[in-house]
Amino acid sequence: PGGYGVGVNRRVFFSNVGAPIAFRMLKNAEKPIRTEIEQLREKSTRIKRACSNEYVARRFEMILDGLEPMNE
Repeated sequence: PGGYGVGVNRRVFFSNVGAPIAFRMLKNAEKPIRTEIEQLREKSTRIKRACSNEYVARRFEMILDGLEPMNE
């Protein structure tokens, strides 16, 4: 969740520089990774805990939505 540092006015921490680069890396992966990322929500305690915050969960969904057309 945001609310610290530069993210003080954002409900989810978001790097204006890093986030687009990371997302491009996910979209340009050599193999489809959407399913693997979806499974992280069930298997990873850290991601499950982070997604208990509604704003983080929505950001996670936005990432998945952005991967759908290219990778599936």
